[in-house]
Amino acid sequence: MKVLSLILLSTLALKADPRISSWFTADSGSYARIFETTVDETAGNAVTTWDRGQGVQAQSTYAGIHEISSSANWVYLRSTGLASHTMGPWYLNEAKTNLFPNYPANTGVIYRIPRTPNVPANKSGTTLGAAGFYVNGVAMFDNRDAFSYSNSNGTDSSPRNGINGDDVWNRDAYVNESV
Repeated sequence: MKVLSLILLSTLALKADPRISSWFTADSGSYARIFETTVDETAGNAVTTWDRGQGVQAQSTYAGIHEISSSANWVYLRSTGLASHTMGPWYLNEAKTNLFPNYPANTGVIYRIPRTPNVPANKSGTTLGAAGFYVNGVAMFDNRDAFSYSNSNGTDSSPRNGINGDDVWNRDAYVNESV
């Protein structure tokens, strides 16, 4: 009886910690789904496998967070990085005739989040890549796109040319990215 009481109390203690209990896991047993086109969206034809550009999902995979664990200093989340709501469709143009070249795919990530975050004395901007995570385990990104003009080089910097820009946004997404 003491063992059962101890297990129950420890379970309640874990549930009481919002760093562990606030994650959205209700749909983690559902497959990730996308609408590939607006026609599919209108007809309600979502698919659980897809192949487009870098986003290949050859087998159905579950959406969202699948495991939450913790230590004294960290909370660990295991996630596919795919949302449980039906995603898509994605297009490159306003007329929605040119499909976006890349779809999302299972990233199979483990996020490590400090149980007690510290505010750094020296502030810095976010880097490229994920800047945080939503409660469903999907990554969030800042508004930069890795392009900045470099006065010293006289050209745009980009991930491809290895030039660091002056950290001044100078691209019009509508013109440069077609939408």
